[in-house]
Amino acid sequence: MLEKFVRYCARPPLAKDRLHELPDGRIALQLKSPWFDGTTHVVYEPLDFIAKLAALVPRPHKNLVVYHGVISPHARWRKRVVAYAREPQAAEPVAATATDSTVPPHKRRQWAELMRRAFGYDLLNCGKCGGKMALLACIMQRAVISKILNHLGLPSESPRPAKARASPQAELDHVA
Repeated sequence: MLEKFVRYCARPPLAKDRLHELPDGRIALQLKSPWFDGTTHVVYEPLDFIAKLAALVPRPHKNLVVYHGVISPHARWRKRVVAYAREPQAAEPVAATATDSTVPPHKRRQWAELMRRAFGYDLLNCGKCGGKMALLACIMQRAVISKILNHLGLPSESPRPAKARASPQAELDHVA
């Protein structure tokens, strides 16, 4: 069983007997079945062929299996179907699950952690001592935000957008 699995994982992306090197150095790939116009082979330059093969390699950390239905990542009933070797939970009524007000775990990540993961910036790292800063509060009231920014000597109003400039075509029309 293990040998079959290893052979499956180690198999090449294309069958070796379908590839042929032409006398001029180009690569001919025989198609599994002829196209509607009768084409049976596709001919590539060597670099183009390598580019086509490289496009078949998935990006790092990309899921190669995508699930649908109740086992999809955001399915409402996923917790009931996928147990992950945890203790079985008591089944919740469907109505309670649909109106559940809890925030999903992926939405609870702090913005600083998301910035670190996405852009590589550790925003909670102190610039002076190098220690870890903590988020104390999230202020949402506009008046309080303005008062704090004014105290720090920072602008409290958002910048006004600049007026749109005229089309470059209009300038060209005046010159002609």
